[in-house]
Amino acid sequence: DGRPCPCGARGCLEAYAAAPAIVKAYGDEAVTCRDVVARAASDGRAARAVDGAARYLAVGCLDLCRTLDVGAVVLTGGVARAGPPFLDRVRRHAREMDWTCLPCRANRVVLGSVEHAGCVGAARAALNEAP
Repeated sequence: DGRPCPCGARGCLEAYAAAPAIVKAYGDEAVTCRDVVARAASDGRAARAVDGAARYLAVGCLDLCRTLDVGAVVLTGGVARAGPPFLDRVRRHAREMDWTCLPCRANRVVLGSVEHAGCVGAARAALNEAP
């Protein structure tokens, strides 16, 4: 179940929190994610689209932190290009939803600018596993 994802599956985080999902939730395909984030301060529809995506992404970040015990989560791609206003919303939601009995060790959700970060990460993981 869930929203269709560009990968062909349904319910993936990308279907809810990636830059195209924010633009789609806003309802105007002629703008960029960065435009929607910039409008969120004065446009209720943009604020709902951005805040919804930020909440989903915060849940994803917290799940990663709790499952893998990582020290930081680096966001790349279109949401990273949306800039600090979007990141501030993600961080706020993450703080609000974090556990009090066993708080998340990752105190950093940061924006990255690496192109093709998934490929770079996979290559780095393969190099680390090489004999």
